[in-house]
Formats: sequence, C-alpha cells, structure tokens
Amino acid sequence: MGRTIHPQPCAPDNGLTVEAMADDAPPMSPAAHWLIDGPQAALRLEGDWRGSVAAAEIDPPPLPGISRVVLQADGLCGWDSHLAARLWRMNTELSGD
Repeated sequence: MGRTIHPQPCAPDNGLTVEAMADDAPPMSPAAHWLIDGPQAALRLEGDWRGSVAAAEIDPPPLPGISRVVLQADGLCGWDSHLAARLWRMNTELSGD
C-alpha cells in the first residue's frame, strides 16, 4: 500500500524531491483572483506573499453595486506586513474612509 505525500506548497526545501510534489499543489508564486457573486466580491489569495511587491498590485476591478468584500486566504501560505498594509489601504479605499 503506497503512501500519499502532500507537500507544503511554500516549503520547497522540505526534503521532498520534484517527483514527490503533487501536480495539483497550490502555486508558490503569489496570485490574486477576484470573484464577483451578486452584491459580494471575494479576493482569493494564494501562494507565498512574503517580501512580495505584488501586494501593491492587488487592485480591485470596478465594483459597482458591491456591498461586501471578503478575503479568501485558504490558499495563502505566507505573508508579511506589505500584504497586510495593502489590504488595509484597499479596505479604506473601498469603504470611502
């Protein structure tokens, strides 16, 4: 009976070989996806955002009629103050404060 290996997506130096990495493992590179569903928008973050200048580029699409924005971070495996600061600024921009 074989053993299934589920590598940590943000830990390339965890001792696993390339062959042991799952094909469907989340990307290590930072990725942001906006999902619009009626009056709600979701920002889905994936990958490792530590030290990333990509956080400055998380700009929402036009959001007319959107009354709620949620963050989906289940694919997020690393972050730092750059991402936190950008999310805070985006919240302020969207709320009009």
